[in-house]
Amino acid sequence: TVQTYSPGLDFRSVFVNPNSRETVYARAYSDGKIYQQSSAGVFTATSVSLSGLDSQSSVVFNGAGTEFLAMNNGVVSRFNLSGSLLGTVNLSGWGSNSEGNYPQNRGIAAAGDYWFTYTGVGTGGGTLSVWDTSGNRIGSTVLLGAGNTFASNFSLSLANGRIFVIDDTAGTWRGSWRDGRSRSPAARSRRRSPPSRSSSWTRRPAGPRAWRVWRGAGRRRGFRWR
Repeated sequence: TVQTYSPGLDFRSVFVNPNSRETVYARAYSDGKIYQQSSAGVFTATSVSLSGLDSQSSVVFNGAGTEFLAMNNGVVSRFNLSGSLLGTVNLSGWGSNSEGNYPQNRGIAAAGDYWFTYTGVGTGGGTLSVWDTSGNRIGSTVLLGAGNTFASNFSLSLANGRIFVIDDTAGTWRGSWRDGRSRSPAARSRRRSPPSRSSSWTRRPAGPRAWRVWRGAGRRRGFRWR
């Protein structure tokens, strides 16, 4: 049964630590505090506060669960788990394909040693870019069928080994596979056989560093579990 709640926060991101997925965290609009879900739908402020955040930036854990990350217009800010700023990283080549437009210019996801950004509206709509932690763009792919609305650009998330984007406000969340195909939860449930080894995006990782990027000769770039 799906339940709905009213936490009373204007979320900009909801996320978990990859090392301990039982606890849900959140960042709210124009608020540097990190919130923690104490019971279903109830979020309370922790002692951690990240200073200098843009009012709209999403916050997530890095792939190792050892830092908080926030991104605004091509600049990634890194914070330790106590909230102290560790430094910033500029995304090299940021701004192509409408990346600098709001609201896609404030969202980030992370897994393993990689960061992800998504451009859902404008030129290059539906494009997922992959960056290393030095800020180099190492690949991009179009997520076929992924959302391209204003709300989609707020929704970039990573869970269960898939990039998720919502179609529209209160719409369908679609998880994209390694080859960029996008499937709704209903469509995934209709699969009659388990995925092949080549569809390794669907496999749960052994640890936070299990995420890798592949670039086969003469083939489209994609993502898989190690």
